[in-house]
Amino acid sequence: MWAVREDHVQVIQRLLSLPELDANLPNNYGDTPFTEASRLGNLEMVEALLASNRCTLNAQNNEGFTALMYAVRRDHVRVVQRLLSIRELDANLMNNYGDTPFAVASRLGNLEMVEALLASNRCTLNAQNN
Repeated sequence: MWAVREDHVQVIQRLLSLPELDANLPNNYGDTPFTEASRLGNLEMVEALLASNRCTLNAQNNEGFTALMYAVRRDHVRVVQRLLSIRELDANLMNNYGDTPFAVASRLGNLEMVEALLASNRCTLNAQNN
């Protein structure tokens, strides 16, 4: 996790080459290296983790946040666009509060993010939260 936070892409790539490494080992909050890279908006790190084919794309932390939701909350449009290009990624997972990534983007008033989510044609527009 520290290698992700400190932007050590080559270290992550080397570690991901080790079959015994758990690429989805969460921290105390339930965040994985993939969710952390997305939260930080580090597209290069996200790409390195995706290239390993070892990340759980729809992992949710203790509050139900996913990589996509973190990227939306932090206004990382390029990361969001990349994540939405992955067919296996669920763009409508709700967090523990019943929010979807689209609901979060709408609530934050980020038009560019809302447009990116709409352009993907993958978001449920009428999801109801808690």
